Amino acid sequence: MGLTSPTFQEAPELLLAGLAESYDAETRARIPRQWERLATRLGEIPGRVGDDSFGACWNAAPGCTFDYLAGVAVSSAEGLPEGFRALKVDARRYAVFAHPGHVSGLPGTIDAIWSRWAPECGLRLSADSPCLERYSNAFDPASGTGGIEVWVPLEA
Repeated sequence: MGLTSPTFQEAPELLLAGLAESYDAETRARIPRQWERLATRLGEIPGRVGDDSFGACWNAAPGCTFDYLAGVAVSSAEGLPEGFRALKVDARRYAVFAHPGHVSGLPGTIDAIWSRWAPECGLRLSADSPCLERYSNAFDPASGTGGIEVWVPLEA
């Protein structure tokens, strides 16, 4: 499946709360288990804002190590359950890529963005801001399809 052309969107500041883990190229295959753990605890998260869920990737380093949060937007970090973490995402402009296939193909889309689109796009990408996955209410967890986007942060 080919990479779709991005749209460009301004996003407001977000406060995300969820479960965070560290990964590398070999261990990133465990991210779906992180989402499964989150799904069983969604009702515990106070102050949820909206219906979307988010994956946030930050602290990326050579060797494909990164931190990843599976979570939701919240109004405050106060009162989060044990083991949950909050992550503030600054307001900024994003290149937004739709992922039309099954969620299991998302790593391929992300790899295509960073290996093909990013070096050729002519835009300044933000190395200090999280890259986001957005799962809208059109995402169907049972089928693993629909409503998936990858948000690449851009410099102002």
